[in-house]
Amino acid sequence: NAIGRAHRLLHYEDMLYFKKLGFNLLDLGGYSSDPELTSINSFKKGFGGELVNRYFVTTTTKWWVSVLFMIRNIIRGGK
Repeated sequence: NAIGRAHRLLHYEDMLYFKKLGFNLLDLGGYSSDPELTSINSFKKGFGGELVNRYFVTTTTKWWVSVLFMIRNIIRGGK
């Protein structure tokens, strides 16, 4: 429990530090639909804020990059 509270305090201190520097957005990373990760989702929700969907896409005109991505997707099982 002490480690968990210390971890939360460090995140809070980080938020205060970045706010002091003028930042107005903090991304705590993804939000998982995996039932095993609900405690992480709860941790992130505990700081308030809002859940937003953001998608970042990179495109290329290089044919070989597309081939590499197709190979990677095949290796990952189509994900």
